[in-house]
Amino acid sequence: MIIPRTAKLASHLIARYPYWAVTSVRSLATNSTSTQLNINNALKKKDEEQYFYELIDQPVTTLQGIGPKHADELSSLGLKTIRQLADYKFFHLAKSITILAETEEVNGRPLEGGESTSSSRMNLNKGMDKEFENYPLQDMIQQPIHALQGLTPAAGDTFQSFGVKTVADLADFKYCKWAEAITIAAKFEEAPE
Repeated sequence: MIIPRTAKLASHLIARYPYWAVTSVRSLATNSTSTQLNINNALKKKDEEQYFYELIDQPVTTLQGIGPKHADELSSLGLKTIRQLADYKFFHLAKSITILAETEEVNGRPLEGGESTSSSRMNLNKGMDKEFENYPLQDMIQQPIHALQGLTPAAGDTFQSFGVKTVADLADFKYCKWAEAITIAAKFEEAPE
């Protein structure tokens, strides 16, 4: 917010020296390295000044709320950096199932002759344990995360310390979501010269 006295002075200078004012404002706009955007609630204080691209290969402890104990637990799952959290295949699978579950029609769509489209060729057989392969999507998201093929009950115990119990919880796991957002934002960041 500009203080009224400062605004009056700026107005006077612009009126008196229009060329200087325009070039000074342009110079400030193009040379400024400071922005108002921040993700301070997602980062530890010491990391708040970093660029997005610098954050992606930092340890998971860079994220607010992940201390040494949680970092060790995530490390046991192969998740040591922000990039690894962002790329975690089980997070992406859980997110896909959860998003698609919103589009699922219970009992399918009625066809001519009274039949139903409840049977489909679609499957997630490479992503779900055998026991859960035939579940509707809306039921899949309510299952424990070890229903995802490749995650063990021990991995489920690890995630439980973060409050993640179901496939839907994993899809909404804030640390993976933050890491994914940081990684995507880094692709759109202008690197310093």
